[in-house]
Amino acid sequence: MTIRKRYFFSILLLPLLLVACSSDDGNIPEKMAGQVLRFTASVNENSSADGARTRAWADAYNNSLPESAPVYIFLYGYKGDGSGDDTGVDISASQYPSTRKWIYETVGTVDLASGKSLLRQLSPTVSELAASNPDPDDALPKFPETLNQSTAYIDVFGVYLPPNSTTSPVIGSLTPDNTSFTFSVPTSQTTEADVKAGDLLTSDVAATFRTNSSAINLEMKHRMAKVLVEFNATEDLTADNMPNNTYSVENVQTSRTVILKTGEVANTESTTTITAKVGEPFFMPPQTISANTVFLKFDLRNVGGAATGIRNVTFTPSADMTFNEGVYYILTLNIGVRYITLTTTIRDWTGETINFDKIIL
Repeated sequence: MTIRKRYFFSILLLPLLLVACSSDDGNIPEKMAGQVLRFTASVNENSSADGARTRAWADAYNNSLPESAPVYIFLYGYKGDGSGDDTGVDISASQYPSTRKWIYETVGTVDLASGKSLLRQLSPTVSELAASNPDPDDALPKFPETLNQSTAYIDVFGVYLPPNSTTSPVIGSLTPDNTSFTFSVPTSQTTEADVKAGDLLTSDVAATFRTNSSAINLEMKHRMAKVLVEFNATEDLTADNMPNNTYSVENVQTSRTVILKTGEVANTESTTTITAKVGEPFFMPPQTISANTVFLKFDLRNVGGAATGIRNVTFTPSADMTFNEGVYYILTLNIGVRYITLTTTIRDWTGETINFDKIIL
């Protein structure tokens, strides 16, 4: 389980999102003249504003979110006064009882100087409100009037789910009864769409106070490990003998549970097999592969590479192998007629070799 840090922000008022002041209407729960909350989103502190350094399938969201990307935002209010009665009020459920999130989308292209994308609210909308004559401002999240202590704050948690991703329950169907959801990477990652669908991004929890006056930026971080397996021929074998289509990644966890209030992301315990494409990275949850556990399985081709020569060759590590979230691992499998060995290169998400705090596999 990874414990998320809490950050404190102030907010830039964005003309795109400014709306008129709301009129009073008692039909809208928690309606108040409180501070409207506004948001931007970025990825990995914009580590390379000129675009991804690598162009493989797994690198769709290295530096920013695409235009019109949906971002799910969850808000929890705290008194912060040390009273002990401070469990966190679900702001979405208190202002709009039928939901547990606000849904936004990125607007326009990313700002290259800051790496941030503007966010426009998609849901709830004014037309979804019960009020007879709602003001456009009514649908926006606000700092609740009930949290009037100077110590009060709201925790903000953001989630980006790539297209075709799988969650349980479905993210669009979350209700106030759902305190978490489970994200699963595809067990077949042999196409571009399936690989991209495994790249879960969430922000750390950010806290904002009533007196803040600028947009809260949600910095989305990659919550999976990215792994590329390279097959290297040694001894009397040649490149023709190496796998050229798919291979299996055995005994791996494929799901992570996202806790909405705390932003914690924890693995589920069950394991299965991922089918990966030769030459392309795949995604899997951060985890440790225990020593003497079968990890990779593949077929070798015959002389000339025209057909399968040896089926179901396996690689089993002799020591524990640890994979962390947000890290890119290149596993070079050196395959000879007498032995198989592994060498590992550890890089940051965009492909730069990490020269500090290396993880020994």
